Amino acid sequence: MRLFNSGKTQFNPSGRVLEIACGINPILQATVCTDFEPRTITALKAKGDQRAMIASGLNLPFADKSFDYVACL
Repeated sequence: MRLFNSGKTQFNPSGRVLEIACGINPILQATVCTDFEPRTITALKAKGDQRAMIASGLNLPFADKSFDYVACL
């Protein structure tokens, strides 16, 4: 995994991007967004966001090296 420090740097990743604890406004670059709150995922899916899934940042259901970047803002 490559480390990204947002600071004032532009975030333009290529590849798969996982956002942990996305809330109701996930970043546009995210390939998959996770949140532990079912209501959040339901609201995202109701808006047509198919990237959203329920998962805790403490126990992610992905194999190692599944993503090129991981964001948690």
